[in-house]
Amino acid sequence: MEEESNNLSNEELAKFVDEIENDDQDYDESVAESIRRIQYEEMLQNDLLPEEMMNDRAWGYTRRAQRDENNEIKRDESGKPLIEFKPVTYTEKRAEWDHTVSVWKKARENKRLEIKRRKLEIQKEALNSEFINIYSKLEVEHKKLLIKLLTDEYSKVMVRSEAFINRRVEALLKNYIPVSLRRCFAQYREAFIVNPGFLYIASEEYGEGKSIWVTPKLPYYFTQGTELGILKENEAFYLFKIDKAVVQFHTAKDMLSKRELQYAVKLRDIRTFYQLANKMPFWYDTLVQELKRQADEKQNDV
Repeated sequence: MEEESNNLSNEELAKFVDEIENDDQDYDESVAESIRRIQYEEMLQNDLLPEEMMNDRAWGYTRRAQRDENNEIKRDESGKPLIEFKPVTYTEKRAEWDHTVSVWKKARENKRLEIKRRKLEIQKEALNSEFINIYSKLEVEHKKLLIKLLTDEYSKVMVRSEAFINRRVEALLKNYIPVSLRRCFAQYREAFIVNPGFLYIASEEYGEGKSIWVTPKLPYYFTQGTELGILKENEAFYLFKIDKAVVQFHTAKDMLSKRELQYAVKLRDIRTFYQLANKMPFWYDTLVQELKRQADEKQNDV
């Protein structure tokens, strides 16, 4: 099984696997949550008044990683950071909060100015563009392409989710196919009938009962429709990641449909590139950059 899992590892898939394993809480988060719960329960038990919330007893302790003389984080034998708890006063907490708010406001203002600057830059480039006549008509094909570009991330999540599900199902089902048959299938695939796929129904607990058609790259060895039963009977422990990926797939699919409709409505009354650059400069830039890429690609193919 470990060998099969290694076959799945590439940078993009590994990142996706990390995203669907949100139920695994790391050590630091669990410690922090425990401290917050203890502090809250202590406040309830002692009926602290608002003014009493400003003393050391109310604020309790903060969690920090221990550091050595070189400012490196100290770790135990398992590699986890060594944590120390230090008292925090209201004054310290307030100063920390005020600093955080100040940094956030400054960053937000800088971001706002950067967006404004970039908008003006795009609009200026649009007026001076020799690639596209700014006053030319924005065709239906342009709008479809733009919507596709704007919703591309949802499509990618769906593709990654489906790929992960199929590969994981394939890895699990392989164990129930004779090794000799698997080797023959790997060498002479064209001589075999491939598994036509089956409907995978996720659990209510992890997959909200959602379903997806899976097509593992395996020989037609199992009686059709029995694959899910085999998995649930023998590999139930390993199915929760697949179930969560099914949810991820449907979430992305729903968001894709929702965004496509929203963007189509927004573009309904946009009839020229000028209107697009004026009202939605970032969308204009996204579309034009893709059209330039396509034009360069065609030129290179000639």
